[in-house]
Amino acid sequence: ISTPYGRKVWHNFHLTMPIFGNFISNIYFEKLLNNMATLLNSGVSIINVLTVMEESFAGNVIIKDAITYTKNEVASGKSLSESFRKTRVFPGLMTEMMLMGEESGRLPNIMDTLALFYQEQVNQFLARFSAMIDPILIVGIGSIIAVIVLSIFLPIFKMSQIGG
Repeated sequence: ISTPYGRKVWHNFHLTMPIFGNFISNIYFEKLLNNMATLLNSGVSIINVLTVMEESFAGNVIIKDAITYTKNEVASGKSLSESFRKTRVFPGLMTEMMLMGEESGRLPNIMDTLALFYQEQVNQFLARFSAMIDPILIVGIGSIIAVIVLSIFLPIFKMSQIGG
């Protein structure tokens, strides 16, 4: 993690790890789309929006590099959706919806809709995960309590057998 390559590998692992990778990616996508839509609705130019997003995602090298690549492509005249697609970091649904938004002139609205979609995906994951983890925690805590109770009462029972 102390080298640039190590950070890249670590952040890639975060985005692709089993079970939680998709969840973490959806959080990043929701944040990116929400912030971009807000800035675009405020009249900020797309290059400035990408510069802000680049700084905002400095905590994840993979996404930051993808945004940097996109910013350079857009600055050279390419479309936003095509540039996002070429990075292969962002899902096809996101890039296709952005293409529709660019073609229809409603990109901020499409980004808001996508942000809500990814937010719903995050909420669904959290609901399913908590529903799954609750029984596991109950059984785990019950087992710990059973061990404690047995460790207290087992010596008492053995003492009563010796004395009796």
